[in-house]
Amino acid sequence: TVIPNAQRLIGNVRLLHEGSIMTCDSAWYYSDRNVVDAFGNVHIVSNDTLHMYASYINYNSDLSLAKARHNVSLTDPSMTLTTDSLDYDMANDIGYYNFGGKIVDSTNVLTSIIGRYYTQTKEVFFKDSVVVVHKDFTIYSDTLKYNTETEVAHIVGPTRIIGDSTYIYSENGWYNTKSKISQLQKNSILKRADTQMQGDTIYFDDNDASGWARGNVIINDFKNQVIVAGHHATYNDFSQNALVRD
Repeated sequence: TVIPNAQRLIGNVRLLHEGSIMTCDSAWYYSDRNVVDAFGNVHIVSNDTLHMYASYINYNSDLSLAKARHNVSLTDPSMTLTTDSLDYDMANDIGYYNFGGKIVDSTNVLTSIIGRYYTQTKEVFFKDSVVVVHKDFTIYSDTLKYNTETEVAHIVGPTRIIGDSTYIYSENGWYNTKSKISQLQKNSILKRADTQMQGDTIYFDDNDASGWARGNVIINDFKNQVIVAGHHATYNDFSQNALVRD
């Protein structure tokens, strides 16, 4: 079959476009549209550090858009993203998935239904059924921003962080998954053992179980059936002490 303005490329195919290199087992190249359909062990290298692998990639050089399908992985020095369907905007260095994906970095495994990875800033925007698994805790959220270099999770919607001895709920703030330090800024609750603390802003270091709260502070001591309310508090669960002012 003769296809107008098309070339059939078979065996050890290698294509170069604006600094990116694509290799594959076979391809169709449509010269009138500047489009390539690549099949079998497709591999794109961009900027020497970003690698994309897939069974099939449709690449439109005019749009700088690569549509990768089946057994897709995107890797750079800070993480590996796997999914079955990924669109990658090579002009703006953004990868999109809408049907489920997983990101693995040095300490966390992050999954969601929808994801946007900005490779220049190393930021990921997760949406829908977001789960972050760390050896010491698990994060459940509907919406989350995450930096694969700093490993800081930015809370932008209802989020639960569940550890062996700590439970956190918040709707705005950040949690450093490396240092296990958090700052929570909306409808936030911190629970440890028989104690719960609420406040407009809560800062907490899970390493020594200490922190502070400001604004509409409420500390519930369930064991002793005591509630303390104020506007400023410091707290240490290891020493079982809290200082509340105002």
